[in-house]
Amino acid sequence: SMGGTGNARTVNGGLTLSFTESPGGPDDFSTVNGRIEATFPPSLRADLRLKTVNGSAYTDFDGTALATPATADKRDGMTIYRPKGSAHLRVGGGGPELSFSTVNGSIGIRKGTIK
Repeated sequence: SMGGTGNARTVNGGLTLSFTESPGGPDDFSTVNGRIEATFPPSLRADLRLKTVNGSAYTDFDGTALATPATADKRDGMTIYRPKGSAHLRVGGGGPELSFSTVNGSIGIRKGTIK
């Protein structure tokens, strides 16, 4: 569980991140072999950069795609992005750039519950 800002990197293994507030600055989270799951408050304001080579990226936030060569499908209330390279998504009108990167794995950006 994290507050404001931070970076996390790993090679083998997933990252599970839970933010109690919107990050105040740019963050970078990456792994090589593993999935990334991040939960943010519903009030999130950020620009998300989602990059996966062998996997998909999904979110239940409503966002605006920013110049992304990606396909997007709606399924079970989630928007699933299959980026060709990386997907850029503006949430809540935009904010700090939050970068999520994995080679072998998926990326999930979830809306947390309001406390």
